[in-house]
Amino acid sequence: MTCRRWMLTVASASACAATAVGLVLLLACQPVEQFTSIGNDGDTILKVHVTDADTGKPLPALVSFRTASGAQVSFGNFADLPGWAQGRSAVELGTASAGVLAFRGGLALWHGEGSFAVGKPWKHLDVTGEREVQSELPAGLYQIQVSRGVEYDAVTMDVDLSAGKGEVSLEVPLTRVVDSTGYLAVDVHVHNAPDSNDAQADGATQLKVAAVNGLEVMVSTNHESLLDLLPLVKQMWPEGARPLSTVVGMEKGGANSHWGVFPLAVDASKPGKGAPMVRTWPLPGFFTDLRALSGRPVVVLNHPRLGWQAYMDEGFCGPWAHRDYQSPPPCPQDYDAMEVLNGWQSCGTRMREATDTWLALATYNHASAAVGGSDSHFASAMVPGYPRTWVRVIDEDLATFTPARLAQAIRARHTVASSAPLVTIRSGLATEGDLVTNTLPEVPISIRVQAANWVTVDTVRLLVNGKVVKTWGIPRHNNAVDFRLEETLALGPGDAFVTVETDSQSPLPPHLVGEYNAIVQYGLSKCAPRPGQEPGLPAFAVTSPLFIDRNGDGMFQAIRALTPRRL
Repeated sequence: MTCRRWMLTVASASACAATAVGLVLLLACQPVEQFTSIGNDGDTILKVHVTDADTGKPLPALVSFRTASGAQVSFGNFADLPGWAQGRSAVELGTASAGVLAFRGGLALWHGEGSFAVGKPWKHLDVTGEREVQSELPAGLYQIQVSRGVEYDAVTMDVDLSAGKGEVSLEVPLTRVVDSTGYLAVDVHVHNAPDSNDAQADGATQLKVAAVNGLEVMVSTNHESLLDLLPLVKQMWPEGARPLSTVVGMEKGGANSHWGVFPLAVDASKPGKGAPMVRTWPLPGFFTDLRALSGRPVVVLNHPRLGWQAYMDEGFCGPWAHRDYQSPPPCPQDYDAMEVLNGWQSCGTRMREATDTWLALATYNHASAAVGGSDSHFASAMVPGYPRTWVRVIDEDLATFTPARLAQAIRARHTVASSAPLVTIRSGLATEGDLVTNTLPEVPISIRVQAANWVTVDTVRLLVNGKVVKTWGIPRHNNAVDFRLEETLALGPGDAFVTVETDSQSPLPPHLVGEYNAIVQYGLSKCAPRPGQEPGLPAFAVTSPLFIDRNGDGMFQAIRALTPRRL
């Protein structure tokens, strides 16, 4: 392992007034660091420059703070009313070339660098939205963590930001430890103010937070309205340095349900900027109208078990509304993907509600893509990227990215829904969403689980036809996870679908992934932790099925289906 090195420079009142700075690196090896002091009696300015340790290129990143007593520092309000959480009290403090967004998680350096005046307050609206109040980072000693989403190890260090230090400069290279080659990190469900009237964070704020969380594609899904955020991306980042792209979509209201529909084309001359109008009843007509839209957009069943605007909870789904899966669902299942992970339900006790429904549907040949979406309306609580969808694509280069290719990959079920880890499944060259023909007594399966050092993954499970057949504990090496295994499945003569899950009893850090699930009394639905677990978002992930054709007919017939299906 190569040790990462970061450099700290402190400008203080005297060259001989330097104070040792303790360094706590989340690494197996801890190199000795040095800093120098140069004379200046000015204010304390924190300057941070974050780069990719391999390429040296600037890296959008999140800088978070803990006080000497261990308390997490956050900026602005938890909730900006009217609304559910922070939007308007997330304040931009940087310049166009060095952006610094102060919000609940810390400082979002959405260009990878920026300067911040310690002890200098700024103004924002209070929780009522009626008067101005102040936030600041008081001078003092801090533990600083620098992170960049789920693919990079986080680095933690102790830094003296006492008054009169002058410029304290941090050069921080971050190491990418998750090999996501061939996959794009996508959030399929994000709202923006004012286009969604229940959102508080505008498009620029959501893009900044998405960038430091390592998202590569953000789908705008406002209620009954279209918003193209790509011009804003081009304005915020120069060509060649854009960390993410965007897709135009909408959240379409159906019969007591919400549906993600994308990609769509904006037409500013029409109501909702061209948001399509479709029949919501009868149900077959609703799906017929959606599938007839220009370009054949992806249709995602959003939060199917939320209890409110939740399709599978409604009476027209018969016994399925009460989790009785003994007969096929009476309600149509004519969509491409199910949001098995949604920000409102990404906690211990409700984590599996949508996933179990999705697995049960697959046993009747209703196998859709598994996707994850934050359902973020704001810059705190649920933030863009948690949960997310890993989408396997032919070309992951953002310079050549097209929404149509993303839609094609999701329709092909080349997806992994995840709160953080990347878990993949293979059988030969086939992977998530693929059909592999294998009539031999045993079928080879390859599993890989990857996670950065701040993500705790305890367990990996292998499921056949929705039932757990094997479980493994996951060892950690140097605080990160790269767990690989080769397994053979002894399958009967019937076709089968295989999925892999990860799980954890330890929640992810709320300052990185959002606070909603750590504050269980807040929001539309209460989401309590599992017994023995702290409140929060576990490291849960699930692959879309790998379909095994056992009789060689080139089709898949689920265990409770009457007829085979060509995938």
